[in-house]
Amino acid sequence: VFWQPQVTRLPDEDWSTIMECERVLTAECRDCTRVYMQGQGDHVGCCSNEIGILKMYDMETGYCAYFNTQSQKGTCAAFSPKGEIFCGGFEDGSVRTYSTEGGRLLQTMIGHNQRVNAIAFDPRGRTLCSASTDGTIRIWRLTDGRCTAILVGAAELAGARGLLCCAYHPHRAGVVLAGGGAGFVAVWDA
Repeated sequence: VFWQPQVTRLPDEDWSTIMECERVLTAECRDCTRVYMQGQGDHVGCCSNEIGILKMYDMETGYCAYFNTQSQKGTCAAFSPKGEIFCGGFEDGSVRTYSTEGGRLLQTMIGHNQRVNAIAFDPRGRTLCSASTDGTIRIWRLTDGRCTAILVGAAELAGARGLLCCAYHPHRAGVVLAGGGAGFVAVWDA
């Protein structure tokens, strides 16, 4: 769904923005729990927790592409900074990258021993990080899909749900952040 803002004054004198729905993108899928916008705004990606499908919509045409997840349940996704790669994290602990042009599987990265809860690309688009229920962050090099680092030390703080989110610092190369089920944010300066 793409939104166009419309400003409306509320009775309590606070200003708020009311959004009018401009467009509804549909596909055979329920329980769409996560959506992702490509940086250029050409594509929207989504993930369904019900059946774990990863999908990408073309914003202009509404065309929906389904990604071959090889029967694995998708749990999270992200677009690369330039928008040429769509990446998915999976219930089996794998991370997969796909071309946004044609949906071809580029790489399958294996390393986590539990589900991947979040993935993020570094601002330059050279690496990505993945946060897992196993309590680790893995750094993956996009040129060859190799795991170049395993960030540890937060597992005892993560709790039973593990690490739930991750991000790169937008201006300091190598700085990775992650949040855990026990309500904390950990910072690594790789």
